[in-house]
Amino acid sequence: MVQLQYNFMDVNNQAGEKGLKLAGEKGIPVVIMEGLLGGRLSKAPDNVQALYDAFPVKRTAVEWAFRWLCNHPEVAVVLSGCNEPEQIEENLRIFDTVEPGVMDENELKLIENVRAAYLDRTKIGCTGCKYCMPCPNDVNIPGIFSVWNNVSLYCTDPAKDWGLKRIKENGNGADKCVGCGACEAACPQHLQIIEQLKSAWEELG
Repeated sequence: MVQLQYNFMDVNNQAGEKGLKLAGEKGIPVVIMEGLLGGRLSKAPDNVQALYDAFPVKRTAVEWAFRWLCNHPEVAVVLSGCNEPEQIEENLRIFDTVEPGVMDENELKLIENVRAAYLDRTKIGCTGCKYCMPCPNDVNIPGIFSVWNNVSLYCTDPAKDWGLKRIKENGNGADKCVGCGACEAACPQHLQIIEQLKSAWEELG
């Protein structure tokens, strides 16, 4: 078997869809972890929830995420994760009603629109290429931008973000930035890094 992090937001991250398809071609069962992206997909932000609410068939964000995973014939097991007895009951109900090919074209289109709605909340188009690194003042530029985007996309609490905590503990925060401009000169996306770092750091507290 092979275990992959996979969900409708992580189609291109790590092994992603290509890894899923390759395992299927080789007849290797796939076990899915992070199907809800650490719980981030279980509570939809307003613009995403509006899409779910407008769809004729009413399902929770959790059910949509799991149905999308189980629609893939390569998936053998989904590690769903539970914190409460009610979540166990919900997961059992969902997995009792799904199988490969369970979603029709309209439902798949809904998930495409949901993915786009999440991505619309992206704060900055940093790809994490790290051409801006190393920073002369040890600012973790791509790390800060990644946290900033994730907090915005999934409406999470930055105070509970382990990535931000590690950046602060290691002394790699944007407060170290002196505006030297080395990062902006190296950025292939031509991002206004200095200004955006300030905005990110203020919003992240």
